[in-house]
Amino acid sequence: MIASDDSARHEEAWLSLPWLANGRLSQAERDKIEPHVRTCAACREDYAGETVLHQLLSALHRGVFEAGDEPFGGAHFQGGLAQHGG
Repeated sequence: MIASDDSARHEEAWLSLPWLANGRLSQAERDKIEPHVRTCAACREDYAGETVLHQLLSALHRGVFEAGDEPFGGAHFQGGLAQHGG
């Protein structure tokens, strides 16, 4: 359970995870969020998932997957999960 005095910091970090994963936070925002993510197991886990999601969506956008690939159930997805501890 997250201590009540840390709940606002946790919520701010958690809401920022998608932008941390896709590299769109400013350096000042990263400096504020990353220390919390390093010390919060829940945020680290969610950040890992956001990173995998960003990688998959980026690959789809670039057209990396060929017709017939199963990016969300096949080797591409499973490899991404394994890489991030999933």
